[in-house]
Amino acid sequence: MIDGEWTTESVGRLSLPRLGSWERLEDPQAALVLAHPPVPHGVFRPNLVVRVEPAGVATLTKLATAAMASTMKVWEDVHIIANDEALKEDLRGRKQKFVYQLQDQTVCVDRWLWLVAGDAVELTASYAVEQLVGMAPLFDYMIGALEFRGRIEKES
Repeated sequence: MIDGEWTTESVGRLSLPRLGSWERLEDPQAALVLAHPPVPHGVFRPNLVVRVEPAGVATLTKLATAAMASTMKVWEDVHIIANDEALKEDLRGRKQKFVYQLQDQTVCVDRWLWLVAGDAVELTASYAVEQLVGMAPLFDYMIGALEFRGRIEKES
């Protein structure tokens, strides 16, 4: 386990740990935003954003493809690194990894996608490339401890 005081954040059917020093921020476009403690001006502030929306008839393949297409539309100089399978509680998902340019910084993004009980669940962790050594293991730990509550429907 990563050292520090931990607390649990819950939103809808999911809960995940966060370090006590991290902040929960409000964003009307997200179910949950967790942010690193404030950083000096010009330094990227690592964060984890959770979005939950009705999936409708979307399949995991369509969800992952749409997420990548949107990424390439929104950010400049995007480089997709991976679009791998992500298993969680026997639930098939996708883990996408990409980088993009934000002003003079290269930002790394790890995004996990699942279809859970009719909802599309997206968790997106962002950090500067210089922060990779500390942030990637932290976010992997948080996602590893993520729990889905209630009835979980597996995609056929």
